[in-house]
Amino acid sequence: MSGGLRQRFMLVIGALAAVVIFGITAIAMIGAQSIVDAFLRDTLAQTARADAQTFSAELDSAASSARVLAAALSERDVSPVSALWRTISTLLNDPANLISRVGVIRPFRDGYQVVLFRRPDMPGGVAPVARIITDELTELTQMLFDARETALTSVPRWIGPVPPYRPVNPERVLIAAQGFTDHLGQPVGVVWIEIPLSMASGLLVLLSEGARDLAYIASGDGGEVIGRYLAHGGTQGDAAWEGALTAARSSSATASTVLFDSDLFGAPARPVFAAAAPLGQAAGWQLARVIPAQLAFGSLTQTTLGALIVAVFGVIAVIAVTRALAESALASPLAELTQAAQEIGSGDMRYQIDHQGRSDEIGRLARALEDMKRNLAQSTEMLQMWSRTLENRVTERTLALDAAQKLAQNTANELRAVYDTSLAVSTEYDLTTILNKLTEQIPTLLNSHYCGVWLLDGDRRQMKLVATTPEHHHIIGRLMPADRGLAGTALQSRQPAVVDSYPTWDQRYWSDPDPDLQRMIAVPLLVANEGIGAVVASRSPDLPGFSESDARLLTLMAALIAPIIRNAQLIAQLDEAVKRAESASAVKTRFLASVTHELRTPLNLVINNMDFMRVGMFGDVTEEQREKLNQTIRSAEHLLYLINDLLDVSKIESGEMNLFMQPTELYPLIEDALDAAVAQLGSRTKVALQLDLPESLPSIDADARRLRQILINLLSNAIKFTREGEVRLRVSVSAESVVFAVTDTGIGIAPEDQERVFEMFQRTSQARTMGIEGTGLGLAISRYLAQAHGGLLTLESQPGVGSTFTLTLPITQKTRAE
Repeated sequence: MSGGLRQRFMLVIGALAAVVIFGITAIAMIGAQSIVDAFLRDTLAQTARADAQTFSAELDSAASSARVLAAALSERDVSPVSALWRTISTLLNDPANLISRVGVIRPFRDGYQVVLFRRPDMPGGVAPVARIITDELTELTQMLFDARETALTSVPRWIGPVPPYRPVNPERVLIAAQGFTDHLGQPVGVVWIEIPLSMASGLLVLLSEGARDLAYIASGDGGEVIGRYLAHGGTQGDAAWEGALTAARSSSATASTVLFDSDLFGAPARPVFAAAAPLGQAAGWQLARVIPAQLAFGSLTQTTLGALIVAVFGVIAVIAVTRALAESALASPLAELTQAAQEIGSGDMRYQIDHQGRSDEIGRLARALEDMKRNLAQSTEMLQMWSRTLENRVTERTLALDAAQKLAQNTANELRAVYDTSLAVSTEYDLTTILNKLTEQIPTLLNSHYCGVWLLDGDRRQMKLVATTPEHHHIIGRLMPADRGLAGTALQSRQPAVVDSYPTWDQRYWSDPDPDLQRMIAVPLLVANEGIGAVVASRSPDLPGFSESDARLLTLMAALIAPIIRNAQLIAQLDEAVKRAESASAVKTRFLASVTHELRTPLNLVINNMDFMRVGMFGDVTEEQREKLNQTIRSAEHLLYLINDLLDVSKIESGEMNLFMQPTELYPLIEDALDAAVAQLGSRTKVALQLDLPESLPSIDADARRLRQILINLLSNAIKFTREGEVRLRVSVSAESVVFAVTDTGIGIAPEDQERVFEMFQRTSQARTMGIEGTGLGLAISRYLAQAHGGLLTLESQPGVGSTFTLTLPITQKTRAE
């Protein structure tokens, strides 16, 4: 057996022996301790009850004096002094008596009479008497007077510890109160005795009988200490006594002895036993006896120490015997078998193993080691054979892995090239740039010297060569039917088309093929499975033809590029359409400007001449003629307004709308707008025109004519769309702006129409249905003019309730300074 195993074996045997011996010793000691502990607890509890009975007898003896005195007063209408003085003097002169004072309380006239007898100052003297007549009772005398019911039970009531009534000595006392009755047998008064706490503690001294390390604690029903005694003569603080009392009272509640730590017998705190017992007829009063636990277990500790010494020597003896046996029976055989195992492990399969003839565990171990040697020899031979086989397989797998790695690397390079090409053209929108980059990248991708892109024309009947490699730019622009040639074949079949000898291919379209175009490949350009063209590439004859891998790679490239080419075509078409639309819009704007300018001059002349006719400058006119002239003038002015709106639209679209900004007073503009609104109202009486103005308005930088145009337009629209109710213009001023709000109670504007009404030539569907006249230009022009002033024109509306148009114009810094 090796040193390490032998040591561990001996440690295990020693540990087991120690556990067994110490366990038996511990069980015996625990049993003994439990017996001693139970005996001590029971003895302490019995002693506490005996001491409590002795203490109670002394207290009951004092209480019996109260019963005798109460009996002397019961059913008699006599003075307490005359009836009790002599008896009480004898009682208080007895030095063995615990009583220091006797008291009587009873009703007297409209109040109470209290008579106090105290112990004489000289032995054999007469007890001094104090008589007190009072209307009110103190807390103590009230408590004593309430004890008169004890006259019916002859069981006194104990009270305390409390301060005495009108004390001569401030020492706290214990009180036993006994009631007495009148001649009708009804409780009428109380006789009580007082026992000083020093006398109660003196009783505890008598109970100790000279013992040391002993403590007594007597307590009242509220847990107050009424007497305490420490046998060894030391003094402890109130905290130590109260802690011991609390633990002792818990033992009384469980009818057992308790063990706890206390510094009652000096610091530091140590274990103590405590037991408590009730004190006679004083309900809730207890006497606790406390002793140190060391007194109980001193002899037991010495016995335990001796048992432990015997156990240690027993463990040493067991270890010595076990070591000798292990050395002869295990150590030598195991050392020889260990040597054999080391020789076999080093590869010496010829080493002879001893002890195979033994029938015990050593023999089985030796035979197992022999079997292991044979199996190990066979396994070594098999391992060598598998090692050679594994080396061959590793070589084969390494070659296959190198080939797969090269293929994966080539594929990754090709995909990276496709990605780079797609990334290079993905941000371009010009078709020519996209096609040129494509014809630059594909030859590098496929190791080819030619690349061409064919795209379908508008009617999809022909394809046009739109881009090639630089060496073949001379053939750009060629046309051929959409179903002919290599590109047409790929487009019609939606599949790649590969030709190894293009000059001899019978389906070629051009009879004079380029001699450099030998090995060819074409793939379709598809967008949403719809063909838009094809991509063609070629290699020289000295290179291998295009493989399926090349076809897949070019197809992937075409799938990525086709949507980009289509987007570029659509963008080019869109640009062309935008240019045509802008050209048409410019023509329209010039036409509007020209026509409105040409119409406005003669229309002004017509209006002026009709106005002259109406006022009689060309002769007298009748009322009917004047009415017709008025109608004609209003229609002409309406037509002039329409022409002016069209002229403003043409100026806005052409960017020729100019504002003449200058300091402008607001009051004249508001008056002009209101005059126009009043004229528009005419004889309509169901619509009220309201105006809210602040006390003062600033002047602002504005084009006065255009600002007047905005206000007139907003008021005119409000009047047109209000059948009845009111139209209100509210003007307010803030630190930064002037706000014009036009509110009406008209038909309102639906939410879906509220932005559309600010667009050119747009009107609400409700306005068209109701036949309200208008061109849809006024609000669009007004918003433009508001924004040109640096302001805003906004709308809030609710159908059926009305609308509010709010014009906000800034006040310039210059205007505020003025």
